[in-house]
Amino acid sequence: MYLSEELKDKIASAIKNNRLIGNARFTEEEYHAMLNITRRIWSNYAWREFDDVNFVTLVEIAKRWRRDEGSEADESGFWDYVFDELELSYD
Repeated sequence: MYLSEELKDKIASAIKNNRLIGNARFTEEEYHAMLNITRRIWSNYAWREFDDVNFVTLVEIAKRWRRDEGSEADESGFWDYVFDELELSYD
């Protein structure tokens, strides 16, 4: 699994330097890189190896929930949105 050193440092900084991790800003490209890693983590159950990435990605997903007008998130719950963003099924 690959994340650039720059993004790894940014994630570490978000955790270390922000009382509320949601105050850290990530670009769409960084967000999608974190989503890709988190999808792999969740599907392979490799949680411990990437705890920081997993946590920061979930915070980013939460920040985007219901933000986009007309998104399916308006008609579903938070966890439905999370699983949809991670392209996971919980059936």
